[in-house]
Amino acid sequence: MRGQPYKLTYHPAHDLFPLWSPDGARIAFTSLRELPPQLYELNAKSAGNESVLLKSMSPKVPSAWSLDGRLLLYTSIDPQNAGDIWALPLVTKAEPFPILRTAADERYGTLSPDGRWLAYISNETGTYQVYVEAFPATGFKRQVSTVGGVEPSWRHDGEELFYLAPNQMLMAVEVQRHQATLGFAPPKALFHAHMAWMEVQAVARHYAPARDGQRFLISSATAEAAPARSRPRSGTRAESRYRAATCCGERTGKARGCRCSWFMAVPREPARSRMK
Repeated sequence: MRGQPYKLTYHPAHDLFPLWSPDGARIAFTSLRELPPQLYELNAKSAGNESVLLKSMSPKVPSAWSLDGRLLLYTSIDPQNAGDIWALPLVTKAEPFPILRTAADERYGTLSPDGRWLAYISNETGTYQVYVEAFPATGFKRQVSTVGGVEPSWRHDGEELFYLAPNQMLMAVEVQRHQATLGFAPPKALFHAHMAWMEVQAVARHYAPARDGQRFLISSATAEAAPARSRPRSGTRAESRYRAATCCGERTGKARGCRCSWFMAVPREPARSRMK
């Protein structure tokens, strides 16, 4: 039924980090049915039809599909190199291949809509920052964030890149495309995401931009999902304040539509300047 949640997997083990395919027909996810965690997928139109996408000796978390659905990017957790970014071809029987495999911790790999650029995070400088480099690699690489960032996500036309700053501000970076390079405007803060208990949310990403970048779906756990030692006592003013803190924010800093919910649709300020 429209607007009602329904269950898609029934295995007793934990299924985590679901990620929709661009056409909305499939969902990739990580499952703890076998250890280390492996990659699975399912048909989004029916329940109980999941199948294994990839098994290996390293834990894996899906991070993004290519827009044409031909590649699934994922983070492979290597005990020697921490997180590495890999790609799994989905329309051929080709083996998965590494995109970024260094001594640093790289995660959240996501391809631009035209498939030419890879956005990701890395702690190569000691702090997690957002980077963009050419795909396949040509030597072009730029740091996009300034004071840290995670979960980069492209606007559907590739002309803007979003990410979360350490203070949970949702940031936007305007992108200027050239033949062989990209230019980036300074990051601009859109609004505070008010994401409660991010550490207990088993989602691949905590926000999703609309195609035009004017609205965002924000994942914010309710008090019931909080660790017991941190959850406000039921019926207290502290609990009421906590529930109110899950309000929707917008670019002007005002709250809209306060409610205690897993997902909230958040608008941004419609007027935006463009790079010259």
